Amino acid sequence: MKSKLLFLFFVFAAFAVKAQTPQVSGVTVKFKDCKDTLFAGYNNVISVKSKMNTGTYRVVFDAARISQVPNTTDFNVQVPSQLSGQTIDLIIYSTDGRTEKEVARKKVKVVTPTAAQITQYHLQ
Repeated sequence: MKSKLLFLFFVFAAFAVKAQTPQVSGVTVKFKDCKDTLFAGYNNVISVKSKMNTGTYRVVFDAARISQVPNTTDFNVQVPSQLSGQTIDLIIYSTDGRTEKEVARKKVKVVTPTAAQITQYHLQ
């Protein structure tokens, strides 16, 4: 009897842990210029898309200035030049007006663009 209860405990515990894990399926983050790369000191545009409409999104990274393009799921991200060469986490939250949950976490490389990249991607 104790072994059955112990077994059931572990089964339900596994489901409880899975329920608390941020669900990243269905949410994609696309970069206008370079894949998984932000240019330090310049305006970078990222787009958050979902297979299901989950409300509005919020992109978070403490050291960056982030603003949402009105009426879209695009975000302007400006990363300080001193972060060049580092890898950062962009965190995407979805809100339905009452609750907010993390739906994606993306590792992003920060680089200083070359003169050719500035011209190619029309960086501002």
